[in-house]
Amino acid sequence: MFALLVSLYTFITPLPAAPVHYKLVNKSTVDLGMGGMPPIALTMSAFVSITMTDSATGKVASIVIDSSTFDAGEMGAAIAAQMGDSPNGVTLHAYIINGKVQQQITPSTTNIQAMQLAPAVQLLLSGMRSAHAGESWIDSTLADTAVSAMATKASLVTEWKASAGAAGAMQFDGTVTGTTSVGGGQMQMDMQTSGASHLTTRLGQLPTVATSASSGSGNMNIGGQAMTMKLSTEVSATQIP
Repeated sequence: MFALLVSLYTFITPLPAAPVHYKLVNKSTVDLGMGGMPPIALTMSAFVSITMTDSATGKVASIVIDSSTFDAGEMGAAIAAQMGDSPNGVTLHAYIINGKVQQQITPSTTNIQAMQLAPAVQLLLSGMRSAHAGESWIDSTLADTAVSAMATKASLVTEWKASAGAAGAMQFDGTVTGTTSVGGGQMQMDMQTSGASHLTTRLGQLPTVATSASSGSGNMNIGGQAMTMKLSTEVSATQIP
């Protein structure tokens, strides 16, 4: 009887697709405009396995971080302790409907490094929209997070347009604008950015490649001392055969 029930459950329950493997990268560069001080470059990269499971109205994405590296360059020693534990083995969960992530991407356990990969995951999943050549649409994302005494509020708006690609693929090109506010204790930072995104995908499937680059400026106030900074961000997701 038990074997029969297991067989019936397997028959009526949608099985997740086989995992798809990607390399995700999120690189940020901040220039504080202080003479003699080089720009701060932070790079988070990871190899992940992504499994998509059908739900009643959309899909559930489970992104397992198989291995990762975090590089802060000359600031490594100072920043490493603030980044916390390794994200290896952490799973990021996202619920999507037609390429739109619903609510917020969440990790299986609180991990600062894992959440640095959320923009790459968000970008990648947006390529699962069912669009035809010539179609355009707007995606808007709000993200509020809090880690320890630091709170972040972010808003991202992307104007997408689909076009026909080679060999039956689709190209999604987006114009991106965003604002981010980070604050806690004696520190407050407000940023405005703009840029472009590009995806190569097939109808209803994860993209084979997704890239986004943006730049902008912001104001930082630390302990009453204000400064102006410039920043740039590069995000990419590349499928591994």
